[in-house]
Amino acid sequence: MIPIGLDCIWDIDDEYEPNFEEELGLTRGLLSGSGEGSFRGKVYNVFVRHFTGFSLYEDLSNEQVTEIAETLDQLTWADLKEVDVDPDIVFRAEVPETFHGGYHGFRDEQEFEDFKRMFRKYAEAGAELVAWY
Repeated sequence: MIPIGLDCIWDIDDEYEPNFEEELGLTRGLLSGSGEGSFRGKVYNVFVRHFTGFSLYEDLSNEQVTEIAETLDQLTWADLKEVDVDPDIVFRAEVPETFHGGYHGFRDEQEFEDFKRMFRKYAEAGAELVAWY
């Protein structure tokens, strides 16, 4: 079964919106951005759920966002290759040409680092995360 689509939207006052010096390179959805303001949650949900216990299909408080950020901060790309987990949870070999399908995971180390950076900055800014599907 392929989970339904999911865009995750950061809920934060404009005055506290984090400034990203380098653009984030996360997977976009039809209605979501690449990390600044929103991202395609469906792509990362299996990873987040496995490593943090939280689901991106639920709205998350700032406390939960902070807990996820702290967990992500402890992980390195090298750690992910050593972890005893199905590699399909973490790594994406191909990016499909369409928005259909159940793909998930990170294309490369840079996308993983951008994901971590995004969670850290929004956690520090006091943001909550809204699931939209």
